[in-house]
Parts: sequence; structure tokens; C-alpha cells
Amino acid sequence: MLRVSSGATLFFKLFLPTFWLVFFGSLTMFILFSDNVDMPFIGSIGFKASSGIFFILGLLFFYLTCFQLKRIDVDEKNFYVSNYFKTFKYEYKDISKIKERDWLFFKTIKLHFIEKSSFGKRITFLKRRKIFDEFVDANPEVFSHLL
Repeated sequence: MLRVSSGATLFFKLFLPTFWLVFFGSLTMFILFSDNVDMPFIGSIGFKASSGIFFILGLLFFYLTCFQLKRIDVDEKNFYVSNYFKTFKYEYKDISKIKERDWLFFKTIKLHFIEKSSFGKRITFLKRRKIFDEFVDANPEVFSHLL
């Protein structure tokens, strides 16, 4: 079995959101429960509302981006999708299309399924640059219906 998703997936899916949630959650709680007497700027209602909105928007951002990332392992017949808690096995014929997107420092690949899978209709993962391309080139019959 070969892992074609990047090792950075673990960092972006678990560590970064957890750190952000703990740090900014604590900071937001401190700001919301501070009084106006000791710190008039932090105690103002506008600053409290802004920090709460910033925290909620950050949670929404991580939910829509990092939480959606999956780990992908492949072999000649099947591919395995994991969210680091559960792993499911799928066949290549279940994929309807593959979209690759280039972000400045990394690439994401979105697998679109024909029918809804355990993780939904689309699965996104960070591409392990050379390994994924080498696997596709070495197994053209697997991806013939997609290319």
C-alpha cells in the first residue's frame, strides 16, 4: 500500500486547528469575560463582538478547509480513505472525476464519487507531489476512465 496524500495532512487536519481553537478560544473567552474597569479597550462591546466574530469565522474557515482533508492510501485494485479515526476501502471505478488545484505551497486533489460515500460525494486530500503522479503513470488502466 502506498500513501499518496501528503504527510502535512496530519498537521493541517489535527494540529493546526487544535492549536488555533485552544489559543484563540482562550483569548476570546478572556476578552468576553473581562470587565471595563481594568482594561477599557478590551472591555468595550465593539472589541468583544469583533473578537467573537473573528473566532467564529476562524472556526468556519477550518471546518470548510482543514477538517475536510483526508488521508489516501492506494494499491493496484483499491484506494483507502481515512480521517485518522476511520478508514474505508473504495474501488477506482467509484470515482467519477479527479480535480487538481494548485495552491502556492501545496496541491490539493478532489475526488468526486459517482455515488455518495461514507465521507460524502467529494473527498479532498493534499497531494504528495511525486508519489501520486508516479502511481498514476505506473497504473494507467486504473485511471483510464478518468483521463
